Amino acid sequence: MEKLGRSNEVPHDSQDHLIRFSATDAYQPYPVWEIADPDMWHSKYSDGELFEGKIVVVGASAPKLGDVVDNPIGPEIKGPVMQLNVLAATMDHEFLRKLPVALDLLIVSVFGVLAWLLLGRIGRRLICLLSFLALSAAYLLLAFLLYNLLGIFVPIFPPLLTLLACGFLGFIAQQLHKRSHSMLHG
Repeated sequence: MEKLGRSNEVPHDSQDHLIRFSATDAYQPYPVWEIADPDMWHSKYSDGELFEGKIVVVGASAPKLGDVVDNPIGPEIKGPVMQLNVLAATMDHEFLRKLPVALDLLIVSVFGVLAWLLLGRIGRRLICLLSFLALSAAYLLLAFLLYNLLGIFVPIFPPLLTLLACGFLGFIAQQLHKRSHSMLHG
C-alpha cells in the first residue's frame, strides 16, 4: 500500500480486523512456466500488457506447499489469494465491525423477552406463529442491510434460536397449563 501511495489506508494498530472477502474466483492464478516461456508470454499475455497497471502477487498455489489459510469463504484459501483479498479490502475500505459482546447479549435477551410477550399477548396460535416468522424475517433483513450497507457484523443464530426456542418452550408450557387447568376444573 505504501508503494501505491495509500499507506494511510492501512490500520495502524496491532488488532485483528475483519474484512469483506471477494468472490472465490475473483483472482485467477497464472502458471509461472507460462510467464517464463517467451512464446506464451508473447501470445497469451501480449508481452505483459495483460498485467499492466495491475497488482501482481507471486506465490505458491500447490496445497502440498502448505501456503493455505482457513477462512470464512472456504476451508482453505491459497496464501497469495488471501493477500489479494486483504489488499482489496484495504483499498476499498471494506473492514467489518463486530458489535460489542454486551450488545450481542442484549439482543439475545430482547428476543427472549419478545418471545414471552408474544405468547402472553397473542391468544391465537396461528397469529402468534406468523408474528414469530415476521419478526425473524425482519431481523434477518436488518442483519443483511447492516452487513452490506454499513459493514456491521450482527449475530444471527443466537437471537433467532432464543426467539424460536423460547417461543416453542412457552407454547408447550401454555399447552401443559391449559391441560392441567382443564383436568382440575373439567
